[in-house]
Amino acid sequence: MNAWLLKPLGARWKTALLTLFVIILVSICSILLFAHILLTQITVFCLVNIAFIRLYLKLNPALNAFTSVTVLFSFFFLIYGIALPMDTLFQNINLIQSDEVIGTFKAYLAANLCFVAGVLVSQFLKVRGKDKLVSDTPIDLLKIQAAAIGLLLIGLTLMVYDQFRLGGFDVIGVENRMNNFVAQRQSTNLAIPWKIMITAGFFGWSISVCSKKQLYLLYFTLISVCLFYFFGLGSRSLILMTILPTFAWLVNQRKIKLTSMRKVILVGIVLAMMSPIFNNVRQSIIENKSMDSPKQSWSFSEGETGTAFEITNDILTTSIYPNADPSYLTAVLYFLPSSIYKFFIDHEKPLNMGDWYVSYFHPYLYQHGGGMGFSPVAQAWMNGEWWGIFGVFIILGFILCSLDRTLHIHYLVLPFAIWFQRSSFHSVMTDFIFILIFYSFIRFVGTLGQVSKKPKYKIQ
Repeated sequence: MNAWLLKPLGARWKTALLTLFVIILVSICSILLFAHILLTQITVFCLVNIAFIRLYLKLNPALNAFTSVTVLFSFFFLIYGIALPMDTLFQNINLIQSDEVIGTFKAYLAANLCFVAGVLVSQFLKVRGKDKLVSDTPIDLLKIQAAAIGLLLIGLTLMVYDQFRLGGFDVIGVENRMNNFVAQRQSTNLAIPWKIMITAGFFGWSISVCSKKQLYLLYFTLISVCLFYFFGLGSRSLILMTILPTFAWLVNQRKIKLTSMRKVILVGIVLAMMSPIFNNVRQSIIENKSMDSPKQSWSFSEGETGTAFEITNDILTTSIYPNADPSYLTAVLYFLPSSIYKFFIDHEKPLNMGDWYVSYFHPYLYQHGGGMGFSPVAQAWMNGEWWGIFGVFIILGFILCSLDRTLHIHYLVLPFAIWFQRSSFHSVMTDFIFILIFYSFIRFVGTLGQVSKKPKYKIQ
């Protein structure tokens, strides 16, 4: 069986689709078993995702695992979904009772199957996403580069301003990470989207690179900013959000060549960032202690990946959600400043779902600036329980598959495929809207006036 799984799933897509259908059918039957049900659930989850990823890449040969937002979401949904159940199965941690883990994992399985169904519907209907910001108009690389670097410099300047506005050196540094969170939560100033400016700026710069010198300068600047994100802010999400779109574009343009060994190393680095290694290194810096942490703190789900499952379990085992507003309509409008939001909606802007969760379930942590994020499965459940999960994840699969057919937008969405695993739709939608705005600006500048005689390209 294992050897068979490593082979391509058939020469034709119909054969591969039939194979996936059989696996799903067997999986559904397996869930009904009472013996070793958690192990069965984990096995089913892994088989479905592995088969789906292989099928999807076979049907879309122009994509690869590093440039497809659908594949990236499916892979990390698998990692975030099985981390805590695996640790529970091997008794590494005992945060949640086994029967509750099994019940919550059913929601993840249902969400996963609905996501696959949505992708396959989009694939079958050949729904071609169209990058509305791209036309046949020639674009000027020099103007694109000037706009991108200009936006990047503005973003970096606003980042420095924002940090000093929050408290200066008292909030900068890994050891001051919690001070930074407290200052952000207590601040009444308008939030500045400098993170998205920097991401869009780097991506625009990468699509306009014309020489090796420019490429090396891009690498140096990108690495320098990411080093500040780690040592200055202690944030892995900012590192991934900044690097991923630029990296994926350069891979697609063959400016970065990935051998099989490099792919393995790259996946290992990303998983290490998600693992307790990152957390324990960061915590040792904050507390100025050695990394002789308890055994439980080295469980994989104690890193980045276990919290979303824990949040989902809390939501599924709770019947009321006082003062929460999980509506997706609210999420779409959440990017608006509070005063404008109140003008249109006629009530105060609610807490982000991540902030609401930690304030309701972990008030002490909330008071001291801490946060835990949120979960897409939990938010779907709050919008209709099982029907909410079915509808939301079918639509999500449909949309991500369509985005994979855009020219540039799917590169910008890649970080959200990871970040969404532990975030609310409110946060993801806000940053997605801003990154589209800044990318539109860069594209617009690139099409202004006459195209210069300098190197240029035309979007096909």
